[in-house]
Amino acid sequence: MLFRVDHASPVSLADQIAAIEAVDVLEPTEWGGWGYRVMPGRSALILKKGPGLVVTTTRGKLFAITLPDPQTPAALLATLRDSAHPVSTSSEGAR
Repeated sequence: MLFRVDHASPVSLADQIAAIEAVDVLEPTEWGGWGYRVMPGRSALILKKGPGLVVTTTRGKLFAITLPDPQTPAALLATLRDSAHPVSTSSEGAR
């Protein structure tokens, strides 16, 4: 999945994810109320009080969404992010 940023070259979604957190309770009052909310440095889609997903971008912005099962999309996004930046277990670079 690619996004265009300021008409520049394509940027991978995986390259923009800094952190993913599945939370037990997203409070509407902490995100500006119900519905789609945009605030400086963060935005949210809050449809109810309850479990949700909070994603932090590499630019430090937050996006939150209420979901019945936030663990599944959190794991999916973490896998996407981690597969874009695999950790090398090779000892060749240490020589």
